[in-house]
Amino acid sequence: MRLWHKDLISVLPKQQLLGQWRECCLIAKNIVTKGTPNHLLVNKIMDYPINHFVYYGRLIESEMTKRGYKINS
Repeated sequence: MRLWHKDLISVLPKQQLLGQWRECCLIAKNIVTKGTPNHLLVNKIMDYPINHFVYYGRLIESEMTKRGYKINS
């Protein structure tokens, strides 16, 4: 899966939004354990400050909360 543009997050259907959450969790896990994600479509996030990725993850989390989904942290 790829990461959708931040402006599209609010209009993503449920399955795509949940997929973004799973993708963010997997990318974060790979960054912590391996130092970088290991996928052609998401390796480019390492070209930007990590704060951008954290902001993106919080944006996903915020949209999920707004829609009433329970987030297990």
